[in-house]
Amino acid sequence: MRLFKQLREYHATTRREMITKAIEIGIAVRLVREGQTLDFVPDRLEEGRDIWTVSGKLRSENGAEAVRLTPDMWSGMQLCIPDRVSFS
Repeated sequence: MRLFKQLREYHATTRREMITKAIEIGIAVRLVREGQTLDFVPDRLEEGRDIWTVSGKLRSENGAEAVRLTPDMWSGMQLCIPDRVSFS
């Protein structure tokens, strides 16, 4: 697996773009949440009036948990690109 960009904080608009791309190509996103680095597999982005949310599975040592997150619920992030995905 390759990691795309740095694990760092992004503006909410960039976070939405990265989540959208992860959903489109079916990959995980590494998030820093409550001081922990976790892999999140997003499956649906919902646009609200003032804020957007993303639903998916948050993976941890204890397994996977279905969650809905708003962009203020994590700090750093990066795309996790499997070796099978190539960009031309």
